[in-house]
Amino acid sequence: MAEPPEPRKVIGTFHKTGSVLWQLICEKAVAEGVFDCWNLTKGPEAPTAEVILSLHAHTTTSLLAEHASPLSPQDRWVVCIRDPRDLVISAAHYHAVTKERWCHVPHKEFAGLTYQEKLNSFGTLSDKLLFEMDNSAGRAIRNMTRMRKELPDDIAHFVKLEHLLEDTGLRAFGDAFAFLGFDPGRIVDLLAIAVECSFFADPSALTRSKHARAGAVAEFTGVFDYSTTRRFEDLFPDSLAVLGYPEDGLSPRVSSQLTGRTDAKGRFWPGRRPQSEYQARIDDLNDRIDALSDRLNKEFRTRQDITRQRNEALETLDRLQHRTASQWIQTLRDRFPGRR
Repeated sequence: MAEPPEPRKVIGTFHKTGSVLWQLICEKAVAEGVFDCWNLTKGPEAPTAEVILSLHAHTTTSLLAEHASPLSPQDRWVVCIRDPRDLVISAAHYHAVTKERWCHVPHKEFAGLTYQEKLNSFGTLSDKLLFEMDNSAGRAIRNMTRMRKELPDDIAHFVKLEHLLEDTGLRAFGDAFAFLGFDPGRIVDLLAIAVECSFFADPSALTRSKHARAGAVAEFTGVFDYSTTRRFEDLFPDSLAVLGYPEDGLSPRVSSQLTGRTDAKGRFWPGRRPQSEYQARIDDLNDRIDALSDRLNKEFRTRQDITRQRNEALETLDRLQHRTASQWIQTLRDRFPGRR
């Protein structure tokens, strides 16, 4: 009886979704003899490699077929994803300064400018984000969304970069390594390696990394404005739901522009979910702010009234005191004529 085929272990990422982190983990695991690994960016799959590392949008099944054998029910994939809105921000910052060769190749569609030159030609961050959505970041988001749809849950385990960045308890890393089928002894070795490679263990590594930056989780909430939010929804209408990220997360900059359902420029804000719980919370918060504002205004007016009345009383008292003194002086002059 033939033995079942050895499960193929695949670790996949997309551009700006933890590629450097997983590459460091795999390289260190190979160096310490934990497993053999082959990076698909170097060419077709190595037949003897236990682990396949697929970086930068090479993890869709259609692209994988160009580098490795087709999917098997025994395969085990760990795929690192990220909130696509934060991916856009990260890509815009990185592509503005990277020395990667592809960013410095002139393109006809950019009127002879390189990708980096075209990106840096925009004067605002919002315009750079819109450019990324239409180009590199947009492709990564579509590949990431398609990958989530294509791979069944019994084959693939999708882990969020946001969880790994704060995984001080090593639960997310442990689940990933266990899903790949490593035995407990090697999982312990891999967890130790993950700690060494993670930024939460060595924050100073951020300053040494050419790819990573200290971008906060859910950074988009303080960066996306009206135009970028609407453009994102138009280009990637199902990505957040497919990838498991909250869809109702309006940026504070967006909500601060809204009065009712119009923005600061008077344009109608339809809202994709006007009756959502999040919108109800925003409305309730706005009502509480208005009530507090009214209360403060009333208290301010009351204090103004008190101050005015006090000043009037002081003026009246001063006049009374002045008049009484004058009367006393006149009385003394009348009683003692000839004296001043």
